Amino acid sequence: MKTYDFISMKKDMLEYAEDVAKDKRVEYTGASEDILTNFKRIADRLGISPLQVWAVYFNKHVDSVNTFTKGTDKISEPMESRFADMLNYLFLGMALIIEQEESQGRPSTNQQEDSEEFSFSIGHDEPTQLGI
Repeated sequence: MKTYDFISMKKDMLEYAEDVAKDKRVEYTGASEDILTNFKRIADRLGISPLQVWAVYFNKHVDSVNTFTKGTDKISEPMESRFADMLNYLFLGMALIIEQEESQGRPSTNQQEDSEEFSFSIGHDEPTQLGI
């Protein structure tokens, strides 16, 4: 695949992932403003951490992709949808880690002094633009 084609596919996948996230958001969050509420609700119910719940959900998609790579013809949804879900779960996982670190009074792993690197950290007064 040529670089231009890859960049175009990447852009399309990110847009598709955002559409999938928007479509599923109400189902998972209900009326809550907390994008992570589903992980927290299930964690409370099962007595595990929200990040552990996330890991189970994320690995469900990994297992599906692994099955697909073995050449199975029986898949329940298109691979584009699985990869879009995986992208969304990566962002949600990072959000869980940031929130966990902030609740423990530690700066997020992405908040490094004098760093020029991109940070996912969001100011508390700024609305998020991720839309996940």
